[in-house]
Amino acid sequence: MSYVFVIEKNKKYFFTLPYGSTEKALIQAFQQNLSSPTSIDNKDDMTYFKSFNALSYQTYQTVFEPIVQELSDNIESFIIVPDGAMSHFPFEILVDKIAPLTSINYIQLPYLIRDYQFHYGYSGTLLIENKKNFSTVSANNKILAYAPRYENTSNLENQNMVTRNNIVSLEGTANEINATSKYFKGTFDATEKATESNFKNQATDFGILYLAMHGKADLNYPDFGHLIFSNIEKDTIDDGSLYHYEIAQMDMKAQLAVLSACETGVGKNVEGEGIMSLGRGFIYAGVSSVVMSLWKMNDYTSSQLMPMFYKTYLTVSEKIKLYAKQS
Repeated sequence: MSYVFVIEKNKKYFFTLPYGSTEKALIQAFQQNLSSPTSIDNKDDMTYFKSFNALSYQTYQTVFEPIVQELSDNIESFIIVPDGAMSHFPFEILVDKIAPLTSINYIQLPYLIRDYQFHYGYSGTLLIENKKNFSTVSANNKILAYAPRYENTSNLENQNMVTRNNIVSLEGTANEINATSKYFKGTFDATEKATESNFKNQATDFGILYLAMHGKADLNYPDFGHLIFSNIEKDTIDDGSLYHYEIAQMDMKAQLAVLSACETGVGKNVEGEGIMSLGRGFIYAGVSSVVMSLWKMNDYTSSQLMPMFYKTYLTVSEKIKLYAKQS
């Protein structure tokens, strides 16, 4: 069984949902479909598209439809505090019906995000702290964007290698932050000066933090998950790896941190606390909202996607602030 607590403005609900071997297998298959599509034994894009469509709808029927059917008709947004396996997929990409499958078209699928806004929290306590932090943050759309250069790229053939001594170069991240500079004023650094110490010195002056770089989660020891900056520094503390425990101790005043790096929303699941991810460290440091990833990212793809995100962010940021004050 899984247990769901739901609080509306004037109502409270408690649900029990089945969570046996069938439901676990469904969630695992959906997560694999999202995060590791190349490991699935599908032969063509259409087969994969059909698989995504079916798994998304089945997951909706299992974990979301039984709840939303009982809620008030005027619900427009959800704040979700997930636990366990539910922490590893975004609810907004569930579909509430099976779409026609005559051609591949992900854009037109009936995602839940078309009907609802989705917000996430690690715990009720952190949600309250976030609201307090947001109320004290002044509007600041200056952006601090880093896309570090990595000196040692001798192991380019090993795309999974992300270590201090042998880091794969990310060719798309410089283009990613430069494209974003069309929409914001601030500091955009895609040089060897995008170091850990420079970030620590500059971070408190900006309302948006944008880090396009390597990230590495640690599922066993979450404090040692880290973001990897340019490695020209020899200091034993500011060594180019910004660890979760270091981030959590910083004092930031940004309303948004965008972590355009691999698996920044992934971490050890601690019962009663949620996922101990790199993104959580920024929440501890005082950042009101964090955009993070649940799987590995391709730097070329993100260089195309993220400028569109920022362009849209400018048009909806005032609505987000209004919602946060009312919730």
